Amino acid sequence: MNPLLDVLKREVIVNFCIFFTCMLSVIVAGLLVKLFFVTILWVLTDEFGLTWNDVLQGVKIGGVGGSILGSGIVLLRLFKVKGF
Repeated sequence: MNPLLDVLKREVIVNFCIFFTCMLSVIVAGLLVKLFFVTILWVLTDEFGLTWNDVLQGVKIGGVGGSILGSGIVLLRLFKVKGF
């Protein structure tokens, strides 16, 4: 095969992995922070107030924020900005 095509495929796969890793890490971090604050409120007030709607909202917000972060990192890699 063409070595240039192999390098291009490898770059696309790496950028794809970076994008989804950023997105998933922001989702997980957001959910952990939400769980931390709900646990603190649970200890203080004896009421556990985490619903599935809150979890889904955190996933949506984290998905959007993570996709913005991932897109930014991928674009910086594509434009060959120093440090990426």
